[in-house]
Amino acid sequence: MHIKVTRQDGQSALRLFYAMEPVLEDPAEGESLAEVEEAAYALLRSHVRAIDDSEDSLLLTYLETALDYMEALTNRILGLSDVVVYVNRDELKRPFVVHRVQDVLRLWKLEYRSLDADSVAPWSKPYKMFEPTLPDVVISTKLAGLSDTAIAMESDDKTSFNMYLELTSTSGLTQILCDLEKLNEASGAYVNEGENQVVINTFNSTSILIHSATGQGHNHERGTYRWKIQVTDNEEDPSTNYLYFTIHNGTDFDNIIITDRYPCYFDLSKYEDAIGSTELYATDEEDFARIYMIAGTDLMAVPRQYRQAALLLVGHYYNMREAENIGSITTEVKEGVHRLLQSVRQY
Repeated sequence: MHIKVTRQDGQSALRLFYAMEPVLEDPAEGESLAEVEEAAYALLRSHVRAIDDSEDSLLLTYLETALDYMEALTNRILGLSDVVVYVNRDELKRPFVVHRVQDVLRLWKLEYRSLDADSVAPWSKPYKMFEPTLPDVVISTKLAGLSDTAIAMESDDKTSFNMYLELTSTSGLTQILCDLEKLNEASGAYVNEGENQVVINTFNSTSILIHSATGQGHNHERGTYRWKIQVTDNEEDPSTNYLYFTIHNGTDFDNIIITDRYPCYFDLSKYEDAIGSTELYATDEEDFARIYMIAGTDLMAVPRQYRQAALLLVGHYYNMREAENIGSITTEVKEGVHRLLQSVRQY
């Protein structure tokens, strides 16, 4: 197992010294981002006794370096980050925990390494998500299905998509009514999503847009959905049909995933069985699966020991401009940082 962590762009290292959350839309209601950042720079300049702002970019580099050092020292993710956990195939056969990853905001994707029979690149083994099997109750012979039945959830936990209703023929059709419903997992019943009913009276194509990514209520959460489709046809009796699709993150199988504790706990021992045929997944042992998460402690919310330790490190980097310091002992700075962060270290 190994972990890749990438701090998100919005998590500037300066955020460690923000006194308050900047107001981005209406600065009149509080301090703007520029004002909050200037206050953070002023603190850094004061600490290293810089005479002006000409070295601000250097101070920011030192602060980012200090964050990386403290992150490794305390085994924590500092700042909201994109996390990818690569898991070996053997590790999936039993429950496992993931250290270092804390304050998980969401798990938004699980993928497995698949076999690709593409004649252009038969050697490639791309990652894919497990897609659950869905029922379809279709009576009308004029309905071929939906353009997509498995939509990957987006990282922000809201998903927008275009969806088309595919027809086998437009002959005899006079009207189609489409209502979007979502499965309530607690009751087992499908509930109308509250969107406007899609009414189709003209049939110029066998592919009809019934849901737009920019339409009303276009952001949807993970879950199982269905279209209730009422077909009026001169050649067939009127019918009510159901076409199902899912917005998923690849975890719609029997599993245990606990991310609101430290360390995170995973039991994906039934993953290979859920995928099914061995013709679908690769036999690679290493990095067989990968888990995408958004995790990490917001820099404004980290314990205050981090702020003081960061100032010590920035001051040290600023005053020591050479790779080596000959004839002097700098152990005390290192010990000071270690002692400050010892109480917030994760194991």
